[in-house]
Amino acid sequence: DAASRLPWAKRITIALGAARGLAFLHDASIIFRDMKASNILLDK
Repeated sequence: DAASRLPWAKRITIALGAARGLAFLHDASIIFRDMKASNILLDK
């Protein structure tokens, strides 16, 4: 349903946050192998 989709700007913000989190883990030599949309937690 198109009405329930997030705007592109919000999607990009979420993706950048996830990428920054993965970079943080990578810098700590931690490999997160189960990256998928259902593993990204959002609050309102």
